[in-house]
Amino acid sequence: MNVSFSDSSENATSYFWDFNGNGINESTTAGNVNFTYSVPGQYIVRLIVSNTCDSDTIYKTIVVTGNGVEDNEILMGINIFPNPSNGQITVYFESQSVSEWKIDIKEMQGRTIVSENVSLTKGKFYKMFDLSVLSKGAYIISVYNNFELKNKLLIIE
Repeated sequence: MNVSFSDSSENATSYFWDFNGNGINESTTAGNVNFTYSVPGQYIVRLIVSNTCDSDTIYKTIVVTGNGVEDNEILMGINIFPNPSNGQITVYFESQSVSEWKIDIKEMQGRTIVSENVSLTKGKFYKMFDLSVLSKGAYIISVYNNFELKNKLLIIE
């Protein structure tokens, strides 16, 4: 079953697609790829979009059936503002259903600095964080649950 994937990120210079962690991947400078699944099933697709300043990773669970693909994405775009920041930030995202999420703030070396569980109803979520005690530099903010993960780069000035 041939499945088309597309990404509409602005100012992206490279895309790295990973289809179910099976070692079959594709790097491209275009946001559109096709991949053929040999059997129906549930698969995880990872996309890393990059430009000279930043990168973003998204995981998406899809279900390939004999009739096509079902979209199971629950977490919609994650935003951090202001970014760059002096340490006072707001994390914003949307959930398409009632669900449990975790927000982690990590150093670039991977050490978790802040970790918070959140329960959401369907809709928009805003959470303020005071990170003014952190050193200037780059940090990763991850929003995830058992099925999805999205990362954003945060710059503290």
